[in-house]
Amino acid sequence: MMPPLLFILMTGWLAQQVNATVYYVTPGGSDVNTGTSWGQAFQTLQKAIEATVANDEIWVAAGTYMPTKDLTGNPNPANPRLKTFYINKNIKIYGGFNGTETMLSERSWITNVTILSGNIGIANNTDNAYHVMWINYRTSEMVLDGFTVTLGNANGANEHGNGGGIFNHGVGQANSSNPTIANCVFIDNAAHPTSGNGGALYNNGVDGNANPSFTNCSFTNNTAHNGGAIGNNGLFNGDANPTLTNCLFSGNIANYGGGIYSNGHNGNATPSFMSCIFSANKANAYGGGFFSVASNGPSAWSFTNCLFSGNKSNLPGAAIYYDDGNGGAPMISNSTFSANNAPNGGVIHFQKDGSAGNPTFNNCIIFGNSSVASYQSGANASHIFINYSTVQGGWTGSGGNNISSDPLFISMPPFANAPTTAGNFHLQLCSPTSPAINAGSNALVLEV
Repeated sequence: MMPPLLFILMTGWLAQQVNATVYYVTPGGSDVNTGTSWGQAFQTLQKAIEATVANDEIWVAAGTYMPTKDLTGNPNPANPRLKTFYINKNIKIYGGFNGTETMLSERSWITNVTILSGNIGIANNTDNAYHVMWINYRTSEMVLDGFTVTLGNANGANEHGNGGGIFNHGVGQANSSNPTIANCVFIDNAAHPTSGNGGALYNNGVDGNANPSFTNCSFTNNTAHNGGAIGNNGLFNGDANPTLTNCLFSGNIANYGGGIYSNGHNGNATPSFMSCIFSANKANAYGGGFFSVASNGPSAWSFTNCLFSGNKSNLPGAAIYYDDGNGGAPMISNSTFSANNAPNGGVIHFQKDGSAGNPTFNNCIIFGNSSVASYQSGANASHIFINYSTVQGGWTGSGGNNISSDPLFISMPPFANAPTTAGNFHLQLCSPTSPAINAGSNALVLEV
């Protein structure tokens, strides 16, 4: 006989599953329909969002959908650019359907492109929505999966200068916003060019918590002042710790952090990246791929099995710029850096303003960049640890067991061509065989 408590728990779980409703959206639907089948589909995603309660799902067929109401639900705000897809409940929104599927596994977000667009106006992007989507204080049970998010233009004032694609709002003590985002494309979004954060995503955990996860997503051709693709903000005792797996950052541009800008000043901004690619991103100032400032916070970001190639910055730090400021100790493992170009610090520029925060490279390949490292505020090569890695020209700083031989990539463009997506950074297996194969240490491989 089943124990009473287990029976109660199981029946409660079953009730949640049974009560969950799937709503359907197609471009040819109607908002006077019930929305509970493809034949009765809604026409707008906004209508489906309003119909849902927690745990419900929305299945969206291929097509282009634009926000129709502002954060308060007003369909006719004085400024139409305030319209956004406002998510304030834990629902699951899936794109990639052709409008006939009966199972989630039948969809294809690659074939059936489903677009969430900020192009609500009639002119160029100057009258586009500030934010394509606003996610407000959600848990990981809120899911966005299988969409292209595009043409948000957050060039307004205050919060409307950040997060043209998505504004993830987790501000304030005891608050959090940790959505699950997968199989999405973020392209051609923008934040304010002189002050904005995160063209594609502004992850706002100021004095709160913002810890979303991203899987199989791409961020392309997004722009901002800070963080062309992502602005990550854990200021003032906040936590901004996104997890990104199998993601691509390419062609993004910002003044600081062409790909990502991460700010942990007096807080915690610790993004982690697994199997991600940073390619052809550009910073007009510092940090072509990734810019991080810790400043009195434990911002120990990490990159595992990642590739930085063809990134460019006009000032130091083509791949990574790091200002530790008594922050945590970042870890870069099993990653490749090649064809990155900056006046100094082709791979990393390290500004050491505190006593902690020394970055470590383990089992990495660093070859074909304009240079390896540059330093500021008392930092030097002894503050960067490189172990069991291939480093062009050798490494005289901290660490050991490194080699300097050409790793023999399949192809490697000159760093002067950056920003570029060119190159094949797989290692040659046949004669001649890459000397980097088996040159690392298994003991230093991080478990993920």
